[in-house]
Amino acid sequence: MLKQQSGTPAVFVVAQPCLHPNSAQEVVLNLVSLLNKAVQPQPAADGLASTVRNSLSELTRSVEKHGFTGFNTGHFVAAAAELGLPWRRLRGQLIQLGHGANARWLESSWTDRTPVIASGLARNKQAAAALLRMNGLPVPDHHLVESATQALRQADALGYPVVIKPVDRDGGEGVRAGLEDPAAVRAAFEEAMRLSKRVLVEKHVPGRDYRLQVVEGEVQGVLERVPGGVVGNGLDSIHSLLERQNHERRTALDDRRYLHAMDLDDEALKLLAAQDLARDSVPAAGQVVRLRSASNVASGGVPVELQLDQVHADNLRLAVRAARVLRLDVAGVDLLAPDIGRSWLETGANICEVNAMPQMFTTMHKPMLRSLFKGGNGRIPVVIVIEAVRPEL
Repeated sequence: MLKQQSGTPAVFVVAQPCLHPNSAQEVVLNLVSLLNKAVQPQPAADGLASTVRNSLSELTRSVEKHGFTGFNTGHFVAAAAELGLPWRRLRGQLIQLGHGANARWLESSWTDRTPVIASGLARNKQAAAALLRMNGLPVPDHHLVESATQALRQADALGYPVVIKPVDRDGGEGVRAGLEDPAAVRAAFEEAMRLSKRVLVEKHVPGRDYRLQVVEGEVQGVLERVPGGVVGNGLDSIHSLLERQNHERRTALDDRRYLHAMDLDDEALKLLAAQDLARDSVPAAGQVVRLRSASNVASGGVPVELQLDQVHADNLRLAVRAARVLRLDVAGVDLLAPDIGRSWLETGANICEVNAMPQMFTTMHKPMLRSLFKGGNGRIPVVIVIEAVRPEL
């Protein structure tokens, strides 16, 4: 905001909110430099426009290092503003929501009540699955392997297709699903070993991929994660459709801007071949062409929000129980099931992961805050009593 002070036409007051003093200083210095350039005698219009663009680009790069990193924190702050929750930054990515005894702390989707032991256990996919299985919950068969030879041996024992995943990585990083042959297993194992020294070979479970967000014993949101791909229009090739989709994601102003671009890499080309398609094929209008085996957003998947009344009560209870078994106050439960609207006791299902610090899509942050604050605003009521003092007689 620029405000001219009364009586001093050449002096302006610059006011801008900032979370970090260094970035505030950089903004002011950048603005002063820009104003000095703007008041030079007869600046060329195009030259000034170029100067402004370059200056703002430089400023953005400079202050970004002081901002929030990751996806969750910034969206929690935006959700808090919409809900009227006061907030402040404590350090790094740690924020406080609310005041005093009503305050809660969040770091990404960890809360001040997330147990350290539970979080560490959930991050270890092998240990978490063993505990869930011990408590009678459905999880896929898997085995820990330390070499490509062991991975191939376990894939044969489990039966193709299989999944390769690092034991201790989040967000679908390094996960390759639907592997049909030894060459694919070997390549996926080598990729996973670059991320972790411990790798799982898991039986591939067919079904649709759902993320159920549990907060303090209640499911607060459900997403179906649709594998990355394109939809034909009967006119354009798969290559052209993908280029257009990637451009739309890069330039979108809605939630599509958070979706990842995809390439026609080896995985995509193999999936195309399995569908009797190639990069130059022209799919029919409405035809869905799958380009990724995994469904997570990081690999190009698309999250589709579902209403809770679309989810069978048994499946909601299963997610809550999984979070309770791992003693997590907040959990992202990844469920593979044929149809989330039917009971897993009827159709079968498998819990492939339980995330202690789930990366949430934009529809998830506000429901979580409502749950944490039980519908309140985290403020402490303050009453000021003013009494008129009568003069002594």
